[in-house]
Amino acid sequence: MSSLTEEQKKKFKATFKHYDKDKDGQITFEELGQILRGMGRNTTDVEIYQMQQIHGSDKLDEATYLALLAQKLQEPDSVEEIQKAFDTFFGPGKTTITVDEFKAMMMEFGERVSEDEADELVKDIGLNKEGCIDIKRFIDHVFESK
Repeated sequence: MSSLTEEQKKKFKATFKHYDKDKDGQITFEELGQILRGMGRNTTDVEIYQMQQIHGSDKLDEATYLALLAQKLQEPDSVEEIQKAFDTFFGPGKTTITVDEFKAMMMEFGERVSEDEADELVKDIGLNKEGCIDIKRFIDHVFESK
């Protein structure tokens, strides 16, 4: 939660109180999704469901809500941010990566995925004529699925 400014905390707490209609000190993950989308974040129902599964509850308290918001605000949410990450990882100007490079990146960095999930992503994105993954196509896929 330390990554939130005092102003952000104040604003987010007010939003939490607005959504806590029954005043039990908790909101649902569905409401968290509405809040995140209202903030302009590209958060899917699947991501919300995954967060709910991790926390093992249908609801979250204010402290957990603030921690999740801090985490979500640190995630890249633009094409430019993701492209910058690829440039950092593979070098500027690279437009394609091998399947092995892609899988290594997906399994070791960010929201780590299993090998099966990485294989599924490769299948969803598709390969170019050389059998590589087009970085722009991957980025488009990320924002298409959000």
